[in-house]
Amino acid sequence: MTKSEFMTAPASELNQRKIADSDDILDEYRQHFAFKLADGYTEEKIAAKLGDPVRLAAQFEPSDTSRSGERRSSVLTWLWLAWADLFLGVFAAQLVAFGLVLCACGLSFGLTGTTPFSGLYSSSAARIA
Repeated sequence: MTKSEFMTAPASELNQRKIADSDDILDEYRQHFAFKLADGYTEEKIAAKLGDPVRLAAQFEPSDTSRSGERRSSVLTWLWLAWADLFLGVFAAQLVAFGLVLCACGLSFGLTGTTPFSGLYSSSAARIA
């Protein structure tokens, strides 16, 4: 099958299926032929490697089943995002609570003039002297 024979079949299939980007798709196949011809392949070999032109054109037709799959995927994505948001909220609340506890400890030690390790330093200083 030559390039012109190959290009006729997907062109009519794409037009019959009312694919919006049919010109772009056909340009891609023309470019593919040009690149492979430059690499030294024959038109027949290129067409054989590409496969059945009708099947190639059929892959560009949108199907209703893919849309429902996208919808399911979207729902799962939103559920996952809600779960991650909940986890992040709990983590942030715990982080804020930990910070408040540290501030409270710092204030209490500062107001009383003690440190959490004051007993350790005084006993070791007494032993050295």
